[in-house]
Amino acid sequence: MLLWIISLLTLAAAAADVIHYRRMRRRAPGVRHRVFIVAAAATDALPAVIAVAGVVARDNTTAFMTFAMWAFWAWMVTVLPRMACYFFRWIGLPRVGIAAGAGVAALFVWGATAGRTTIRVNRTEVCSERLPAGLDGFRIAQITDTHLGTVVRPEAELRRLVDSVNSLRPDLIVFCGDLVNIRSSERPATAGRPACPVRRRSGHGQPRCRALYQGHRCAKPGSEPCGSDRPPACNGVERT
Repeated sequence: MLLWIISLLTLAAAAADVIHYRRMRRRAPGVRHRVFIVAAAATDALPAVIAVAGVVARDNTTAFMTFAMWAFWAWMVTVLPRMACYFFRWIGLPRVGIAAGAGVAALFVWGATAGRTTIRVNRTEVCSERLPAGLDGFRIAQITDTHLGTVVRPEAELRRLVDSVNSLRPDLIVFCGDLVNIRSSERPATAGRPACPVRRRSGHGQPRCRALYQGHRCAKPGSEPCGSDRPPACNGVERT
């Protein structure tokens, strides 16, 4: 479904660019208009470039995943603001169109900077007569999908995640998968150590470490040396 939506948006953007170019050329032909259509064609073609690169690569390597992520972002931050601008221009509100295009672009820039590194905590209270009384007040911190292979600063982001989990003082930490995109080699060299400071409340007064770790195997046998299915020991602290 997502691929169909992207394909339709790409075709719509290309058609809108051609219509806008023809209107510009009728008003005052010049070099500026030719530069516009070349730039528009280059950005409109980014989804096709990503698809071709995926076929040529034949494997979702870390380099390809990073390229695809940023190329798709470049497509969104250039094409979608143009679409918003065209819409308002065509209904006779050119100034609103400029503001709308700038707003959409600013939203994507915020998402790629502050938005993608923001940690948001959602709290849910589970109430059921079937739960034993001993679990009253029991806190579970659930995290998932860190995808370290395409994180700009994986060690720093892991540290921020660990600090955030620690501040919640959970009794149990559940990591639900996708530590990396494809390979265990995407983990930074210190990926085993940042997990160790994650601690849980203990009824015996002694905090214990819970690891943020999931082993990943190679996508293709022999394509890359696989990492260990367990992280190295961390000062003898128990890992589960």
